[in-house]
Amino acid sequence: MTLGEDGVSLQTEYEAILGRLESIRAVKAVAVEDIQGSQKRIYEAYAALNGCSLEDAMEASELEQWRDTEIFLTEERRGLFRSKAEEMEESVASRTQAVVSLIRDCQSLIYELKIVPSGYFDADEHDMVSCCDSGNYGPGGDEEVGRSEDDLKIMKSLKVRDSISQEEGQNRRSRGRSISDYTIVSLFESSSCTGISNEALERLTNRLAELNGEKRRRRARLGEMGTA
Repeated sequence: MTLGEDGVSLQTEYEAILGRLESIRAVKAVAVEDIQGSQKRIYEAYAALNGCSLEDAMEASELEQWRDTEIFLTEERRGLFRSKAEEMEESVASRTQAVVSLIRDCQSLIYELKIVPSGYFDADEHDMVSCCDSGNYGPGGDEEVGRSEDDLKIMKSLKVRDSISQEEGQNRRSRGRSISDYTIVSLFESSSCTGISNEALERLTNRLAELNGEKRRRRARLGEMGTA
């Protein structure tokens, strides 16, 4: 057995070094997992806000500083990643709230103007409406306003929050739901949901303006008919 200067065998020193290395590797693995978890949250939030894929988010120039998760694994850097992830998720929450509000306003006007997309069914309304197929646009109605490609998505994009119990939901339904009862079906656009992207926000804002404009035109038309 070979002994070191202090009488400890080289084998013992070797095993001690290996133990320390394993401990360092374990600490590194925890740090990398922590940073990569935050990184994933950042990418997912960015993708939802910008209406792109996760792969595109990973290549986005705006997120370049958040790509490397293997160097500078300090607690400070891990904290920066966590803070960025929380910031992005807060943006998603704010955007979702804004989109839900726009969708509810659009839905209310679509019902009021009787331009509900053909075949749409709302359990809260207990009715199947097909006003568009019958050309029911109301006084002064504009067919172009009544046939937006986004309207079916608008009508299907919201759901009641999971946190609301069935009994509570029935009580709220009887007295009318509030915006806070709803959330978006999906953060990403699909054939039945608008998503919350920048583009979706712009389209919803424009659609609401169109619907409000149609409502004003109909009121004006009714006024003209009343004075005729």
